[in-house]
Amino acid sequence: MNIDSLVQKAKVAVKNQNIHGLVQVLFYKDQDQIKITGVRPLRITETVLLNMSTGINWIGVLVRMATGHLNIEKIKKEVPKIDSSTHFTVMQASFPFKQLGVYDYKKDRSLESGAKLSIGYTINEATKKLLK
Repeated sequence: MNIDSLVQKAKVAVKNQNIHGLVQVLFYKDQDQIKITGVRPLRITETVLLNMSTGINWIGVLVRMATGHLNIEKIKKEVPKIDSSTHFTVMQASFPFKQLGVYDYKKDRSLESGAKLSIGYTINEATKKLLK
């Protein structure tokens, strides 16, 4: 399956969910077919990760889109310039339970209270910075 086909499937899935803004379209491979398993809004922490990873201000893109000032051709020119080989961005979700003395809990994304983000030239450097 080619990328254009996946993009079309993703667009249909997003329209069917009637979600606006930045979204994640989740895929899985079932033998030789790639299927959509879900669509969900992007969390603010994931949006910041995306900003850091791509160098594009996605919040600004959303604001320009909402106000009718988005130049989609400009975005299309910026996306191919993204070079993930030059840096690594790492995110670790934060949950409030440890500070509250609760240690037996399910880590569910709806319970996330924030995140730590780090960027480095290697995955080890980014992870090391994150753990400081």
